Amino acid sequence: MAKSVKKSSNSGMHLSYEIIFMILVRLPTKCLLQMKLICSQWCSIISDPRFIKAHLDAANDKHNNHLRRYLSYPHSMSSMGLENANWRYEHSIPVTKFSDSAEFLGSCNGLILLGDDDRTYYLWNPSTRLLRKFDGPSLFIGEFRNFGLGYDSTTSAYKVVRIVRVTSHKVGLRPPSSKKYCYDATSVNVYNCKTNCWKKIEDFPFVIFENSGGVVINGVPHWVVFRDHHGEDDVIDLVIVYFDCAKEKFKEIPSPNWLVRSSIFEFGVLDGRLCFIHHTKRPNEVWAMKKYGQDSSIDTERQNEVWVMQTYGKDSWIDISSEVDIESICITGWKSGNKVIHGRGSLVFSGVSYVESLVSPHGGSDMIG
Repeated sequence: MAKSVKKSSNSGMHLSYEIIFMILVRLPTKCLLQMKLICSQWCSIISDPRFIKAHLDAANDKHNNHLRRYLSYPHSMSSMGLENANWRYEHSIPVTKFSDSAEFLGSCNGLILLGDDDRTYYLWNPSTRLLRKFDGPSLFIGEFRNFGLGYDSTTSAYKVVRIVRVTSHKVGLRPPSSKKYCYDATSVNVYNCKTNCWKKIEDFPFVIFENSGGVVINGVPHWVVFRDHHGEDDVIDLVIVYFDCAKEKFKEIPSPNWLVRSSIFEFGVLDGRLCFIHHTKRPNEVWAMKKYGQDSSIDTERQNEVWVMQTYGKDSWIDISSEVDIESICITGWKSGNKVIHGRGSLVFSGVSYVESLVSPHGGSDMIG
């Protein structure tokens, strides 16, 4: 980092700049916004995309819980610290009021995705109070919805994934071809926050079976879904899929061997790894992926960190129940059964965890991840 922020050939000035950089990068966002007003040098450092990236990396560090927050539901505008639930953080946003149907749909790198009514969406950074509004395709009552917010490091673009299923059949299954007047259709749309455009994704060989938000790790959203067997209801496989934001394709990763249709579980992130809490008649089990499966490389043309998904092996999941306190464990993600983990309201998408960051929802050079 020191080499990337040299400002002067004078060694004393160079050391001073480095020290200031390393001190500031560890501070909460609110303090940084106040310090931008103190002097032009500090403002220049904090506004630098390289500093925004370094501050985000520090916030995403699994050992840095003092920059992690949980926001209960849109109308409270009050979050709590994940390191200490007694710490409260008040927020304000530049809108008069959300409707009663407002929901949290996802988060990534400090940005929160909200839905308000059937087609209005917001991208919001609660730490900087910046808010961006955009519209999407209309929804209909009775639809199943999966959302996700991801980051494409190859183009420095945040992308909203919206999966919608309309069906007349029972949850999780395709309508039998022998029955008349049955319907079952799924549409997938992706919104590019950089180009301000929606795109329809044609290839989605899966079936969503409940409302859920994507579990995001390293900017990649994941969901648990059924594999589509084209009407063969006797063959139902639960699988884990992720959305490759660069190639805009859905891909599978191996699942734990116990993950079947009847499983009751919580799916999320624990200490920087994908994680399941498997509810059984015996004491619950905690399963984690050995390694997330991405190696970073440097795109020399764009000078961005590019994440390339590795191939997962069959033994990707391990039982870590003996390593954690199962009674008090808390993972950020969602539960099977139409309930979001930490959910405290009547809405399906009623809560969201996020990290403090300087990432802007409006794009530009500071919309970095």
